[in-house]
Amino acid sequence: MATAGPNVSPSRAIIRISVTTVALLSSAGLLAGELSAQTVSTEGRIAFVRPGDVPSDHCFGQPCSDIWVMDVDGSNKVNVTNTPDVNEDQPAWSPNGARVSYTSDGDEVGGFTDIWVMNGDGFNQVNLTPTGANGNNVHEYQPTWAPSGTQIAFVREIPGEVISEQADIFVMDVDSGTSDATNVTGTDASEIDPAWSPDGTKIAFAGVRNSGFEIVTMDPDGKNELILTGDGFDGDDRAPDWSPDSTKVVFIKQSQIGGCCEPWEIWAVNGDGTGNTNLTNHPSDDMGPSWSPDGTEISFTSNRDATQDEPFRTDIYVLAAPSTLPPPAGLAVMTTSESGVRRLTRDGGSTSSEWADVPLDTVRPKVRRTSPAAEGTGILSTTNVTATFSEGMRAGSINGLTFKLFRAGSTTKIAATVSYNTDTRRARVDPANPLRSGATYRAVVTTGAKDVAGNGLDQNETLSGNQQKVWFFTVAG
Repeated sequence: MATAGPNVSPSRAIIRISVTTVALLSSAGLLAGELSAQTVSTEGRIAFVRPGDVPSDHCFGQPCSDIWVMDVDGSNKVNVTNTPDVNEDQPAWSPNGARVSYTSDGDEVGGFTDIWVMNGDGFNQVNLTPTGANGNNVHEYQPTWAPSGTQIAFVREIPGEVISEQADIFVMDVDSGTSDATNVTGTDASEIDPAWSPDGTKIAFAGVRNSGFEIVTMDPDGKNELILTGDGFDGDDRAPDWSPDSTKVVFIKQSQIGGCCEPWEIWAVNGDGTGNTNLTNHPSDDMGPSWSPDGTEISFTSNRDATQDEPFRTDIYVLAAPSTLPPPAGLAVMTTSESGVRRLTRDGGSTSSEWADVPLDTVRPKVRRTSPAAEGTGILSTTNVTATFSEGMRAGSINGLTFKLFRAGSTTKIAATVSYNTDTRRARVDPANPLRSGATYRAVVTTGAKDVAGNGLDQNETLSGNQQKVWFFTVAG
């Protein structure tokens, strides 16, 4: 069974998750079995993929895909890549939540893709596998981090003995990239969708075994394979993700018993191959599961809200996770109710959710530079007032309530327009009228200004509580 290159720049960018020849419409699901007592996780953040707003020739006249992050309740969505002419896909959080690895075609021609890494706010983007620069164009995709944060497993397509291009799983050091990448599968079959277990002892993947894609685990060096699912042609199993205690694997299955193509459903299995359980029962395609760090929920993408006019509509949802597999007798009852599902997006184009184990960061932002400078004199009356932050900020938190200008000694705010540039991390106040000659003004950025992780501004962390940024300047007489 051959696999195609990662479908990162198709005309319908929302049909991507497993990057195979099958058009995967991402995951959703309805809960079943014994559910965890806690049904709403508050830990971590979720990275996901959404098409941009502007069509691009690079993406066949459709908007290219960007990587976004949001809170676990679906709020505070931030585009952290925002590249109109480049595709980014398949985000994977580093274990400490500080960085994201992903797939991008930014440096390649002909649709080839590489493994990249960036900070959680989208800065410091680095290509770890720039194979095209060496004249060796290959597809590399689907990164997953080792819990140490020093290695990444990924898929590379190489010349095959049975098929022209086969997918194998490689492991590389993050610092040295492909210079030391090791092929840890190396079979004549295809292996895709790697997922490193949180305890570091296993890598789960989807591999062609028994004449069909099965969920398989192996040691990080490729030894000691164990097939967790074994239905051959009767089912197509993909996209594994580990529970945080490394005892269970959630994955997606498409039944082949009635022929192609039945809906994709979310299943789960114990790490020893027992307890194979269907968690969903819905006529939509439910795919791309990702376990919450506290083990109580599973995020996924679904086309359950697609319409006749928008047949490829997808959004991200969350369902309660099973605590045991199989569930105790009497509790393994499928439901077609929506009561156990939380919906996180409503744009109709979101896919590929990835739950971070920890918040993006806990470092509170500061104002690093101001214009005019503090205590500046001789300032033009037509000047704009700017503040540049130490890290990326939530654009929605930069407004007339959090960035204000006053005449010194006055509590009346100067009428002005406030804006924020995500690329430069700079906020600007444009006064509606020229400033008064010879007057001194007070600029204030309040603690309501927040970074992308939700941390409020704290200009002086040595004092108790968050401190706002205040500075004065004087206009030329």
